[in-house]
Amino acid sequence: MNYPIIGISGAARSGKDTLCKALIRFFKTKNIKAERKSIAGDTVKGDLKNIIGKKLKIDTFTEDSNIKTLIRPLLVEYGKLMRNKTEGRYFIEKFKKSQNNITIIPDIRYAEYKKDELFWLKKEQHGFLIFIKHEYVLDANETEKINNKVIKKDCDYFLKWSTLCEENPIDLEKINSIAEKIGTLYLKKFTTFQ
Repeated sequence: MNYPIIGISGAARSGKDTLCKALIRFFKTKNIKAERKSIAGDTVKGDLKNIIGKKLKIDTFTEDSNIKTLIRPLLVEYGKLMRNKTEGRYFIEKFKKSQNNITIIPDIRYAEYKKDELFWLKKEQHGFLIFIKHEYVLDANETEKINNKVIKKDCDYFLKWSTLCEENPIDLEKINSIAEKIGTLYLKKFTTFQ
């Protein structure tokens, strides 16, 4: 099956990855494989792997948070450069969605250019967009604020929630319930495409 991509947007620290994990768990209960993918993250790390590895002896795919913090400014600036050079198309042109399972992208961030990530997800991929508004989290910067305002208007599902901790069984139950509601809506919408 060729499932439409699910994109998740919202401010940094709003719970995009938390929802992504819960959606993966929900789809598993339906015997549907779902996986998390990033639009830019893996491509940036792959593009810079040899340079950073050779010059700094650092693996760009490290899980060490101190090393991640050290190399993040370089990764971010490279990402900006490639986005500006291609009017937002560099990373989405390289993106490969999963076949026969659901691809979930918890980092739909940009609507700056005419055919940016939002356009790609909604118009080219016919994807399903979730926008998260966390009641205690503000946009991280002006760029995020401007993009989120545009992206929010084009979402298929608007989720407003508060802090929920996956390690707390009561909160986990709430998170899973939200994911079930959204996942069911997605599957219902998807079956209308077929």
